[in-house]
Amino acid sequence: MHDKKTNSDLLEIIRHVFATDIFPNLPETQHSTAEMIQHGLDIASRDLEQAPKDAASLTTLSNQNTANLKATLELKNLAKDIREQKHDNNLLGPIVGILEDQIKRRLELSNPDYLTNRKFSQPKAN
Repeated sequence: MHDKKTNSDLLEIIRHVFATDIFPNLPETQHSTAEMIQHGLDIASRDLEQAPKDAASLTTLSNQNTANLKATLELKNLAKDIREQKHDNNLLGPIVGILEDQIKRRLELSNPDYLTNRKFSQPKAN
């Protein structure tokens, strides 16, 4: 009988092999690309860990998708309002809070280390 690995187990094996066997053997010129791949694998791992496991979680996910769609529409409307210069008279008004909220939401998804430790997780440019 075959031992079935879960997706997260498989991803962990890939991350380990990449970090121990592939990355150390790459030329220096490819290290930034390899670091980008490692960060992509880290993001995939986090997404798998947060994936719903049961029907209640699927309902929550559906609600989150609805909220994300609403946020996307709000962002599109905000972009339209900015293009139409509706915020030009009050640039330090409510738009600052809206933009800060958008930045925080994006950082929560793409770079949570920055929010908790003020540390960027992306590789540095050469």
